[in-house]
Amino acid sequence: MQSKGGVGKSYLAQMLALKADKEKKDVSFVDIDNSTDTLKRYFTNRKANLKEGLEDLLSFIRVDILDKNGDIDKDKFDKFIELLINVDDAVVDFGAGSSDAFVNYIAKSPSIGKYLNEINVSVAVVISGGSSYNPCVDFLKKIRVLDGISEKIILVASEHNGTVIVDGKEITVSTAIEAAVQVDVIGGTELVSEWLDMLNKGITYSAIKTSTVIARGIRIMDYLEKLFAQLQKNRL
Repeated sequence: MQSKGGVGKSYLAQMLALKADKEKKDVSFVDIDNSTDTLKRYFTNRKANLKEGLEDLLSFIRVDILDKNGDIDKDKFDKFIELLINVDDAVVDFGAGSSDAFVNYIAKSPSIGKYLNEINVSVAVVISGGSSYNPCVDFLKKIRVLDGISEKIILVASEHNGTVIVDGKEITVSTAIEAAVQVDVIGGTELVSEWLDMLNKGITYSAIKTSTVIARGIRIMDYLEKLFAQLQKNRL
């Protein structure tokens, strides 16, 4: 979750999909990011790439929780919560607008935040570098004071938008913010565009594991295993 766009929220959801792939878990991925089709495109192409006869344990659901003014619609939100209760495990990809609307809604209705705590909802807040850093931290300050939510926050530092400038010194996101999960740029910049293209085409964990390009496959697997270990440690 993060009210700043383009910081890696959907990318994190894709990484969680690959982790669920590896663990062969039945997980529902709920897309509330109506500003982009990143997650929808991944699951659409993923389905097309599955070998005939294979069943995908991961499911994709697109949900709208906002009204015409961009605020939380109570009835839609209640149905969204009901959906979370009725699935075994879920990952929710919030967009920038829905993240902000969510925080405003919980601030006005603290009992909902406490209820989300009771049903064991964790909130991953993405902090990115470069010019995104200050807006990301501003959002973090807003969500950290919410009853029931503050103790469920898992900070995710994303290096995809670059480093952070603090007092004239260039430092990494992870040293500026004490994050639980560090999402590095994969394999150096030379592999980034190829990796993102693979995700856009709906790559699965098994397809990466059996990659015909051995060197590339090893580098990607090494990247994923390090990231998965951090996610597992923080119960994501």
